[in-house]
Amino acid sequence: MRIILEAALEDIVMLLPRYQESLKKMKETGYEVVGYTRKSKGEKDDIIRIRLLNLMLEKLKARSLADKVFVSPNSSADDSFNQRDEKKPVEMMSYLIANGDTQGKERTCHFC
Repeated sequence: MRIILEAALEDIVMLLPRYQESLKKMKETGYEVVGYTRKSKGEKDDIIRIRLLNLMLEKLKARSLADKVFVSPNSSADDSFNQRDEKKPVEMMSYLIANGDTQGKERTCHFC
């Protein structure tokens, strides 16, 4: 039983470093890592929504070594991908550390 627990613990501890090592190897061969996150429609005020989205975007950059990150600030999982962000809050996007949205509108990110 102890051997199984030790093996499971090692797998858990080494998961992120192994994942990142495989990403680094891909990047060395010319791949670009692109991240995406979204926040569901809801009643949260914009300041909370911005804070939560930026936390997710930072994690994509730190854990998944994302070169670029894109965001849907207010979409439903049921929305088709091409319909997300058609009506996005432009002002909110200026506070997000994202490279753009799902409509292909990449922007220069002063925070990225």
